[in-house]
Amino acid sequence: PRAVPVSWSTYARPTASAGETNLLVNGRLIRPAAPAVRLGTFPTRIAVHPGGLFAVVNENGFGTIKDPANHRDKEERMRIVDLRTMQVVQEVPMQRRSMHLGLRFDAAGAFLYAAGGYDRTIQRYRFDGDGHVTFDRLWELHDCYTTDVVLSLDETQAFTSCFIQKKVARLDLATGAMTDIATAPEPYALALMP
Repeated sequence: PRAVPVSWSTYARPTASAGETNLLVNGRLIRPAAPAVRLGTFPTRIAVHPGGLFAVVNENGFGTIKDPANHRDKEERMRIVDLRTMQVVQEVPMQRRSMHLGLRFDAAGAFLYAAGGYDRTIQRYRFDGDGHVTFDRLWELHDCYTTDVVLSLDETQAFTSCFIQKKVARLDLATGAMTDIATAPEPYALALMP
């Protein structure tokens, strides 16, 4: 191995295209095997629509929205990607300032649910057949830093991990009532076992 001087601009360049080499911050080189889609900063979850034609990517990175609570700039949004063309068809700023790992479609693909992180919310968006979302509803969960969200099999309830509060909670989607159902040391991601 040998050391190679690299400027910051090398790290900040756009994602490489198929066949083009890109340098990672750890010094390793990668060459994508397929076309890449340019996204924003720090994408953390991809949810593929049940129809398989679109994917939604949440971004929890740094950007342009001033966040005085954490003394940093941030840009938290979703990007909808058409998987046939590999193009971003919509960028959606979060209804509030925050988003976390949780991003799930209902079984029919009509609604997309997002965990609101330190805003302590679960947000729901309507998803149309053309790959666009519009805000639909917000649930305020005052005692839950929401990091993930999954739906019950009958889709009448949402389960969320409350990271800071060290618990898992159930949200009744009709009434908005939240019930603590388990304690866990800093739960982060959830999976539903049928």
